[in-house]
Amino acid sequence: MTAVAALLTVLGIIAVVYSQGIDFFGLIGALILIFLAAVVLGMVIRFIRATPGNRIREAFGPIMGAGDSYQSLMMGRPTVDESSAEAQRMQRANKAMDDAKEDRW
Repeated sequence: MTAVAALLTVLGIIAVVYSQGIDFFGLIGALILIFLAAVVLGMVIRFIRATPGNRIREAFGPIMGAGDSYQSLMMGRPTVDESSAEAQRMQRANKAMDDAKEDRW
């Protein structure tokens, strides 16, 4: 709900600026700076709230997740989560095959 309100606010600001004849490119630049400031602020808050020993991983987790998703979309490779799930499935399958071999002897 908050995201919808933020989106409507940004669209309202763009509509007002466009109708008033204010520099549109300056507004876009300001909105980009506001977005980047919000990302940095969120990373700082995550860093402060994280437990010692996991601070960097917690702070940069969303950035790493976005990079992983981007890489999977651009290169067609699976994400880290998909690769981990596939490895776990293969381990279970190999263990089941090993258990079946031991039962035959």
